[in-house]
Order: sequence, then structure tokens, then C-alpha cells
Amino acid sequence: MLFWIVVVALFTSSTTAEQHPLGLGNDAFGDGAQHRYYKFPHDIKRVAVIGAGPSGLQAASALLDEGLEVRLFERQDQPGGNWYYQDAQPIELSPRKHRSLYKSFNNPTHKIPSVQYYNDGAEGVSNSWRIREHTNPSPIWNNLTTIIPPFMMTLPNTEYPPTVPWRVPQVHIGRHVRQFASAHSLSPNDEQSAHIISYSTRIEHVHKTPSTGKWTLTLRKLEQLRYNRTTGEPLGPGGEVREEWWTEDFDAIVDAAGPFDGPFVPTSIEGLHDWMEDYPHCIWHSRNYRRPDQFQGKNVLIIGGGLSALGISKDLAEGGALVSVSTRDNAMSPVQQGILPLLHKNVTKLPEIHSFFPLEPTPEPSCDELGELRIMLANGTVLSGYDYIVLATGYRTSHPFLSDYHNSTIKGREEPDVQVAPIITDGTHLRSLHWTGHYINDPTLAIARFTPWTIGRYSSLGFARVWSGRARLPSVEQMWAEYPGAGKELLDPVGFGEWCSRLFITWLNTEALEFGGRFVDSLPRHHYDLAYFGAGEWRNDKFINLKFLLSLEDTPQSQWPTRNGREQEEWMSGDLDRLLNLDVTLGAAEWPSEIPMVNDETWREWNLEW
Repeated sequence: MLFWIVVVALFTSSTTAEQHPLGLGNDAFGDGAQHRYYKFPHDIKRVAVIGAGPSGLQAASALLDEGLEVRLFERQDQPGGNWYYQDAQPIELSPRKHRSLYKSFNNPTHKIPSVQYYNDGAEGVSNSWRIREHTNPSPIWNNLTTIIPPFMMTLPNTEYPPTVPWRVPQVHIGRHVRQFASAHSLSPNDEQSAHIISYSTRIEHVHKTPSTGKWTLTLRKLEQLRYNRTTGEPLGPGGEVREEWWTEDFDAIVDAAGPFDGPFVPTSIEGLHDWMEDYPHCIWHSRNYRRPDQFQGKNVLIIGGGLSALGISKDLAEGGALVSVSTRDNAMSPVQQGILPLLHKNVTKLPEIHSFFPLEPTPEPSCDELGELRIMLANGTVLSGYDYIVLATGYRTSHPFLSDYHNSTIKGREEPDVQVAPIITDGTHLRSLHWTGHYINDPTLAIARFTPWTIGRYSSLGFARVWSGRARLPSVEQMWAEYPGAGKELLDPVGFGEWCSRLFITWLNTEALEFGGRFVDSLPRHHYDLAYFGAGEWRNDKFINLKFLLSLEDTPQSQWPTRNGREQEEWMSGDLDRLLNLDVTLGAAEWPSEIPMVNDETWREWNLEW
């Protein structure tokens, strides 16, 4: 969900459901509250954090501040998560070989622990391929820019340069995240944190042993060596790869691996998987797109109607490609309805694709043949002549290391009675989680599921304070009683999770009164201002709408416009007093009994676009 925050603010609509404000029940702060809290069977001292993106870095920092022993694991060699850009592409998809998103864990043929070295080309595999398969490079492209301003994508106590434009280029976001990592001694070269950080390390499997209460992580580290281990002489371009397997035990785990690990390929388009299998070098998922150079003068078809389709089609069109975008008109969400009119003027909009014509058997398929193949649209039109096809069809959450908590037999929002409450089913949503992100049946497992720039900072503090004993969770029974159901998320109709931020702030500050610790502040006022006016009063005004945001492509903050002659400082500081009239510290008893819940199919579909 690289850009969904503002889009939700501009387009979201909600329904309501009754919910206790803190998820602690009516007696949470009364005389009968003691039995309503969850009691951990073991002290939590050692915590693993999976992923060194914005969420994982904040979680690791918060846990360290609470005095816990932390290990931070990241499969890339640098921090940043999805914001760590590389020209290297992920391994091409092979639908026939990987029908399932969830590859089962396979123990290595050698013992654990073990160390092995690979020369380039060993076992018929290049070391470049080994590294790409291991790291799964992020899905961002070189010219990617956000549709939201830098003050909406800021990590705590970390600033962007004043020259950064409203639409932030990905390179600045990557630097911003690395700056946060460096400030908290979580960068790869921080020698004093060598016992904390482990980059180039992939989590292969996570398993809980009930008898010990410990989580065992099976870990695999892959490092590219550039110098001969014996002589110290430089190695060739492929170098040598060092592979290490081992395990470590922990009392608790934060899964901050993010939602972009399972590229989605539609099964509803007849023939698509066959074409992808035969032409993997010219039919890509959008996660493989990097630069427009190779597409200049080429005919490119993009399938999808989300923000990736919008951004990539613009990049290609400005780079000299002939671009068409195919979308499902009869299934467009309000988000897509707002996006499609913003397509670049040189992009051709096409209806939904019905099918890819059957392929003739070919000994060695080549991209040169792709233009001769035919595609049928839903209206019966037959097209051909495309040099490349890009699938901007979204993602599914897979997190294969959590295979013990997968159940792909459960579809949609089905909630059958199963022995192990799953976290991941069809990949469209996470389930069985408390609103704090803790797994309800075992709160020693938590998932960072909120955007890191806003609610994520509170979520990280929640993990740390619960496990250090300075904040409480309700009992398992109470958490299930208040669980909204599979695929339903607690959100705010104004956007930016205002209700969620109130939940977290009130909970954390009330617990701070009980157990000590610093109070947390509300999000900066301009978060709410932009969301409120974007969704409400200014929705039809030029000042805040998606088209206007996109028009501020290269405008530095000092040149941002005013509204109706008012200075930007004024509209960012004084217009929401009537909206923010609830006490965010101790006001839970005064909150309304109804909290907005997005529980319709539309939101679930929107999630798949980002």
C-alpha cells in the first residue's frame, strides 16, 4: 500500500459497528478489571523483528528503548524495506511452478547450523540469480513519486530537506528511512549494534514450541563475497556467495515484512498464465518494472487500474513508449474512478481483457513473436502488436515463513471452526489479530499492519510496552469478543486512521499513568487537516483533490499554494478545533459507542490495488 493513505482520505465511505473504545471491555478500568487482562505465561526478554523497513525499524527502536533484547533481521543488505531501490529485479514469475503464493518450508539438505560457499555458475545457477531470489528486490521503480507530501511520510524525529517537492521521489524516501536507521544505530555498518542487526538474512520458518514457550526462527544468510578468502585477491564479476543456515530462539516476534511479498496474477483472464510461462521476459508483473529506457518506441499494454498502473504508464509515456491501459470498468472502485481520468494524455484506455488466445507449440518462444499473438477484449475487439505486457494487478500477502498460520482452504470472509486460527488465508487480508496487531490466540506474535508514517509509530510503542509489562492487553476471550471479523478493518471515514490514533493514544497514555513512562502525542495537526479537507469540505475544491495533488509534481514546500488567500500555516493549524474536540489522553469514557468500521467488499478490493 505505497500510496493508499491520501486515496482513502479522498474517496472512502464507511459503515458502523459497535465497539468498545480501547478493546478492553466496559470494566477495563474498574474494580473488576484484573481478570480481564491477558497474562503472559513467561517473561518476555528477547524479541525478533522481521524486516528493516519503516515499520520494522520503528519497532526495533521502541523495543530497545523498553530495555528488551532485540534482533533485527532483513533479507536485503540495507534498511528501507520497499523503499530500498535497486535496479536488480525480482525473479520472473512462473505461474505453472508457483500456483500457490505460499511455498512450504523445506529443510535444507545439509545440517543446521551450516556454512556453504558457491562459485558463480555452481549447480547451473548464477550468483546474481541466487542473490535476487534470496532478497526479492522491492517493487518500486526509479522514477516513482508519491501523491502525498513529505510531511505525511515522515518518521519520528527525522526530517526531509526543505527542497523536497510535494510529490516525493522514492530516492528521498529511501534516504529518509536510512537516516532514521542510522540515528538509531540500526544500519549495517553500526559496529556497536552488531549483536542486534543481521542484514542479508531471510527468515525461512517461524515455529512456536508450546512446551518451552519459545519461538524458533530458521535463518538463512546469503552474502556476496568480492575477494578470495585465501589470497584476498579480487574475484570476478560473479564473485563467490557465502550461505549460512542457523536457528535462534525468542520470546516474542514482530512481523514487519510488509504486504508486497506476493505478486497477484489474475486467474480469471483465460490464457494469461500460459502466455506468462512462455514469454517471461516480455510479460512482467509491475514489481519488475524499473526504468522506461528499454521501452522507448515499443508498444506496451498495462493491465490494471490502480496507482501502479497510473505511475508506470506515465513513466513509460514520457519515456517514448506507446502505452495502453486495460481496466475492469464494471468493477472499478471509487479510487480507480478518481485515478483513471488522470492517465497521461498519450495513454490509451482499453476495456477489460477477456482472454489471451491459445498459443501454438513453439520450441523456443521469443519476445519477437509476442506482437503476432492476439488478445480479446470483453467487448469482442481483438488486438495484437504488443511488445511488452505489464501486470499492475496488485499483491497478496504471503509471508511464507508463517506457514504454520496459513490456511488457503478458507476463502474470502469464511470463518470456519478450525484448530489453529489462521492469520493468512487467500492473501487478501490478515485475520485473527487484535486492533493492536497482536495475534489474539498468542500475543507473543505481533504484525505491523498499519502505515508506518502514522498509526505505525503507535503500534510499535504498543508492542514494546505490552511485552515490557508497561501496557496491558485484554483477555483472549475479550479480544475475540471484540474482533470485527475476517477482512474487516478499523478505519476512520475522514482518513489517516484518526479513530485508530485515538484508540492507541488513549490506551498508551492511560497505561502510562498506571505503569509509568512518557505520554505519546497526537499526530501533527496537518495530518488531520489534509485528510479532513480532502475528504470533506474541500473535496470539490481545487485546493485538495487528487488531480491537484498530482499537479504539484516538483513544487518545493516553500512554494505550496494558499487557499482563498490564507497562508498554509493557518489552514494547517486552526481549522480542525471542532473536529478534534475529544480528549486524546483520558477521554475514552466520553467517546461515542459507535466506531466507524469499513466492512464492505469495496475496501477489501481497494486494498488489493496498493
